[in-house]
Amino acid sequence: MAGLDISDVLAAERAAIRHLEREVPREMHRIVADAAQTERREHTYQNRTGDLERATKATETVITDDVVQVSLVAEEEYASFVNKRGYMVIDESAQQAELEIEYFLDGASF
Repeated sequence: MAGLDISDVLAAERAAIRHLEREVPREMHRIVADAAQTERREHTYQNRTGDLERATKATETVITDDVVQVSLVAEEEYASFVNKRGYMVIDESAQQAELEIEYFLDGASF
């Protein structure tokens, strides 16, 4: 009976997994941070204090088990009012970021 040494294959697979574990959260955060930057730059509301612009950002990336989470937020009490009135499009920016993340994940080697 002939044996087959697959240790090199397994080592390469583990290295690829470690690479993806680093790259996926980093890329997801970059995509959402870019969406926040676009939102801050392209909003149509009158920026009186700059508070809402500064509060529009990507959250910290949280990794729990096999779930990576990062969100686009506008952390001002009145942000939802401004968004509902159509002066900012954070919902559309978040949806676009989701599409970009899906596109990235589709192209990632698993």
